[in-house]
Amino acid sequence: MAERLKKLKERHQEIKRLVGQGWSNKRIAEVLEMHVESIRQIRRSPIFVQALRTHEKGIDEKIAEKTAERIVDDPVVACLNDAKLGAAKKVVHLMNGAGSEKLQSDNAWEILNRTGYRPKEEGAGAATQIIIPVNQVLVLNQALKEVGL
Repeated sequence: MAERLKKLKERHQEIKRLVGQGWSNKRIAEVLEMHVESIRQIRRSPIFVQALRTHEKGIDEKIAEKTAERIVDDPVVACLNDAKLGAAKKVVHLMNGAGSEKLQSDNAWEILNRTGYRPKEEGAGAATQIIIPVNQVLVLNQALKEVGL
């Protein structure tokens, strides 16, 4: 009996691995020499579903961890992060020094668009509202102060 349970457990692990690789029930059944309906029943069982979710969650956590490590260790990302404030200050300075209000306005909107800010419009004729996260407002205010505005 214990040998049968061990084999069943190993079989479930193999099914879980193949499901994770995107295999169809039919293909899994052929490779493991089982009936397709048996594979379906195993995949629908609460224990299998929970094991699969736990497995997927572990994979997601490993991917996130490796991605974070690469970002932290990436010298290009570090260089760009160091240059962000200086670049923002330069762009604001150039925008403010533009020869016309139209050019300043166009550049201001371009800055907002490139940083992900979009006007929020509600209904016809509604006023345009720009939603800016607090930390971005603080950075923008600091940049404006440093360029003398």
